[in-house]
Amino acid sequence: MPHGSNLTEEELACFSELFSPSSLLKRNSQDPVTVITEIPSGLASIMGRSRLTLWVELGHYKLWFTVSVGKDELGQFSASLGIPEILDVRGCERCWRLTEVDNIGVYDRQRRQEVTVLSLSSSGIALRIASEAVARRLMHRREIQLKLPGAEPMTLGFEPLRVEKGIMAARISTLGKDKDTLRRFLFKQHRSKYAYLYRNLGFPEFEGS
Repeated sequence: MPHGSNLTEEELACFSELFSPSSLLKRNSQDPVTVITEIPSGLASIMGRSRLTLWVELGHYKLWFTVSVGKDELGQFSASLGIPEILDVRGCERCWRLTEVDNIGVYDRQRRQEVTVLSLSSSGIALRIASEAVARRLMHRREIQLKLPGAEPMTLGFEPLRVEKGIMAARISTLGKDKDTLRRFLFKQHRSKYAYLYRNLGFPEFEGS
């Protein structure tokens, strides 16, 4: 059963309907679904203002969903899941990083830059930069146009952390619709790469995933 929550039985039952029956099967004698009413401090800046989350353990990954709860016109509780944040829990917990990024383009005013994406997560990005001039331009603008497969180009704001030997590490500052687009893309990539972890779980389909 879900735990760590002060929700009513009716509200908790609502969450069970978000998954297919197979998703409630026990894995390794543990319930894979947990409902909590507070976001861990390390995720608060990533997941926004939602106060209700649901997480699912898949191997050494945790998928954190924001949850919106309301009532329909008949007065019945209904809940919807946000696009999940994926954490890699090996060692220090951190957002999962995608390193197979050959199909991700970086553009500057509709022209491809001398920049290559090395890794990407919902909280950070690593870029290989071809020249100091490009590095200075990026440090000044603090945004790039990122083209993800199957999506329109998006503006990605970032805060540079360091530049060493032609590689820039940056914290992503983008919020709102573009952040959702990025998180949706990463979830799709994770689900494709680790399909065996998702076999017994009936996740809802997110638009574009």
